[in-house]
Amino acid sequence: MESTGMHTLAEYQALDVFARDGCRLALRHFESAAEHAVVLHLHGGSYNSSLYEPYGSQLASHGFTTYLLDFRGNGNSQGGRGMVNYIGQLEDDVADIIQVIRHKHPHTPVILSGHSAGATVALRYVDKYSDQALRGLVLMSPVLPGNIETARTDIGLNRFLFRLKHWRRKTAYDPAPARFHRHMFKVSLVRALLCQVMPMLGHLKTGYFPADPPLSQLDNRVQRYSFRMMESLKALNYNDILGTLTKPLFITIGRDDEVTSPLSIEAAQRWHIPFHPQNRMILVPGVDHLGIVKTASLEITLWLNALLKVQKVAFEKVAS
Repeated sequence: MESTGMHTLAEYQALDVFARDGCRLALRHFESAAEHAVVLHLHGGSYNSSLYEPYGSQLASHGFTTYLLDFRGNGNSQGGRGMVNYIGQLEDDVADIIQVIRHKHPHTPVILSGHSAGATVALRYVDKYSDQALRGLVLMSPVLPGNIETARTDIGLNRFLFRLKHWRRKTAYDPAPARFHRHMFKVSLVRALLCQVMPMLGHLKTGYFPADPPLSQLDNRVQRYSFRMMESLKALNYNDILGTLTKPLFITIGRDDEVTSPLSIEAAQRWHIPFHPQNRMILVPGVDHLGIVKTASLEITLWLNALLKVQKVAFEKVAS
């Protein structure tokens, strides 16, 4: 155990859960004796749960048992590297894990958390299964591939589809600094179009995540994703999904996020997210796409404490 401030950082235990098709899914389990809630966190594209160990420790040290998932085909989970068997399999895996968590912690609220593409998978889960099994939702720097409005780079299929629809080149909106472009994920346009026309080719690798020296040191990082996997990380109807939320939402993004435009997330919050008194949105100055996880951890902890306290009081009033 490692101490930080007044709290002791929790260590994790490796845990395996089997999805409905028998695929073994790996999790890092940070247990908390207090267990105010259980948090299931979903990692960003190309990465795995090892990147989020400090986040899991932080939450567990403040009373929130945390599970960090490796998506199938990523990290220590089974499955072809960077592949799924069908589009939408990731949210089915999330549903299976939530069912296991609710069985193991029957009286404990469940919070679904996601960063980057993991936040997109969280939205896809809500779209297919609703948010009724959850007490709340945490979205950190959500990446919404395929949505021209939210992208900070004019690349790949987005650029082609915009030209096809409007017969002109898209004017870059809130563009990311040029130094970040070489690290952005890239899409093989020819392969992607071929897979759309011939779905049986969905196993072909169409997405590529360029590695820079620091990031390439991460264990088990997957740099190439299949067409089916890339499609499973899209939420083209994200505004509609946000509009269906009935549970409290914490959403945060850095002002210097180089992948998703903070302005578009602000617009979504104003126009599409239903009002809830416990909703919280934070835009963090000087923070980029990866930095938001470390920066937002404490704010998420404070939000969870306030959320559960409010809901506990409301429950006691109803019971009386």
